[in-house]
Parts: sequence; structure tokens; C-alpha cells
Amino acid sequence: MPTQRQRIFLIRQSRLEANCLTDPSQQAVSYGITVESFYVLDRELEGNLGKDLEKQSEQVLRNQIQAAQIALMNQIATETQRGKLEIAKVEAEQCKTIADAEFKQAQAAAEASQTQTEQDVKNIIALADAKRCEIEVIGKAYATIPDGHAQRMQLAVFEVEKRKALPEKTIYFAGNELKRRGWI
Repeated sequence: MPTQRQRIFLIRQSRLEANCLTDPSQQAVSYGITVESFYVLDRELEGNLGKDLEKQSEQVLRNQIQAAQIALMNQIATETQRGKLEIAKVEAEQCKTIADAEFKQAQAAAEASQTQTEQDVKNIIALADAKRCEIEVIGKAYATIPDGHAQRMQLAVFEVEKRKALPEKTIYFAGNELKRRGWI
């Protein structure tokens, strides 16, 4: 029979084991491993039964570790796919925003082009009206000029243009003018 001192030691030891082994067993649960006990038999089981139990327990432990690894890989793959999906959503939103901006820019350019075209048409009409008025005024002015005078004025303009076409230092004698005055 254990003494009082030995009983106190055993109680403290079991409390210490319970406190120390609780945290690792909780950590194992987060990986999908269930730890029933951390107690280890002091002696080896002998015979086929002991070897079978040992192999089975090792296989169970391997299976639990493999299941935890597979679950972790699945979780990583799932999170990776979610990340890719989020990236695709952001890229799609970006493309949509760019397309909307380009559409609005094209729409504004079309409206500006239409406005410019309308203004150009108005300017052409105003210019045509001004030209028509100019032609009418010139036509009325020419109508009031006597017949021979208009022809003489036109011939004088031709003479001036002929002289402008010659080099600057050229001396020009108009033969028609000299005959008319009787010098030739």
C-alpha cells in the first residue's frame, strides 16, 4: 500500500499529465487526429496478437495522417480556386469599366462630330449666301457700267497682269498704245 506521500505524488503526477497532454490532444484534433490516450505500455505485447495490434494501430495512425493531409490539400485547393475566382471577377469588372469608358468616349466623340458637322453646314450655307449676295452686287454694278468702258477696264487689267508677269527690270513697250497715239 502506497504511503500518504506517494499518493500525493501520484495525484499531482496525474494532474500534471492531464494538464500537459490536453494541449497536444487539442492540436491533434484540429488536424483531424483523435488522441485517445498518451499512456504507453511499459512492456511489449508478445506474439502475433501484439504485432497485429501494433500494425493496426500504425495503419490507423497513417490513415489519420493521410486523411488530415488530404483535407489540408483540399482546403488549399479550394482557397486557391476561390482566389482565382475573385481575380477573375476583378478582371471582368475592370474590362467592363474600360468598355463603358470607351463607349462613353466614342459617344461623346460622335456627338462632337455631329455638332461640328452641323456647324460646318451652317457655315457653308452662310458663306454661300454671302457669295450669292456678292455676285448680285457685282452683277448690278457691272450692269450700270457702259458697254465699252467695261471692256477697256478688263483690257487694262490684262495689261497690268502681263507686266507683273515680266521680270522687274524689263522695259516694256506696248505696241498697241504707241499705234493709237500715232507714234508708230
